[in-house]
Amino acid sequence: GVDSIANNLVATNYPYPEKLNHDFMHYLENLRPENNKRNEWFEKYWEKVFGCHSNENTMKGRECSKNNKVTFPFPMAYNMPIVSVFNAVYAFAFGFVNAWESKCERKPGICGNLRSMSSQTLFKEYVLNVKFNGLNGDKFAFHNNDVDVFMPVIQYQRYLGKYRFRQVGTWHSMTLNNFKLAICDDVQPPYCTPYCESGYRKAEDDVNPCCWKCVKCAKDEIIVDEITCDRCKDGLMPALNKTECVPIDLAFINSNLNEKYDKLSCQMSHLQYELKPNIYSRPNCVV
Repeated sequence: GVDSIANNLVATNYPYPEKLNHDFMHYLENLRPENNKRNEWFEKYWEKVFGCHSNENTMKGRECSKNNKVTFPFPMAYNMPIVSVFNAVYAFAFGFVNAWESKCERKPGICGNLRSMSSQTLFKEYVLNVKFNGLNGDKFAFHNNDVDVFMPVIQYQRYLGKYRFRQVGTWHSMTLNNFKLAICDDVQPPYCTPYCESGYRKAEDDVNPCCWKCVKCAKDEIIVDEITCDRCKDGLMPALNKTECVPIDLAFINSNLNEKYDKLSCQMSHLQYELKPNIYSRPNCVV
């Protein structure tokens, strides 16, 4: 309901490392009442979700199974500002280590020089001068007391009846780079392609982001809507109208095999000609 209010909003998006996202989801999906005692509400949440009881004191319903597992339909951690939190902790840690190496000469423990250092000195002379690879792989450093990081600049916009995020530039070295804002109306400009033929989907035009170009769906895909193709499940193939998946027939399999054989044969002919042009003739087919 608030999409229209946020339409054309511009913001920065901190890239989220895939590995961290995977690890965080693995942690979430493996939480159990027995391994998450620190959260006193988790057991009640577990019983509510699975309609069971997890201890002898709560005898409502069936006993919870060890096979119960919480799953999430989307990556919960995606786009969370956790990268900034990690980098902030790392910045202080690296700054503190640098101060310890300078003042204590790497001797174990906290020496008197480090203990007597003011927080302002620690921050200005050491924390603000750290350089390291951040959690998302980018180089982390401060520039004029601000963080110098690479961040995509994104715009939330309505396109072909749906709302989406679209990258419109980057923020790097304290500079806005390649910024190309696009304000798209619901009514498409007259110079846009009016429609796409059956079996084609609409994709953003390379020249005008408010228009589209027609992109052919793959042979094993159907048209879900005007901008989306979806692959048929195993054992199914697209119908002639490309709007539904139907059981595969032998004619379809044979045509695919013949096409792949012809393509492979053509590639081999070109390779033979390139290696020994004095023996093999130039192929007539196009790779």
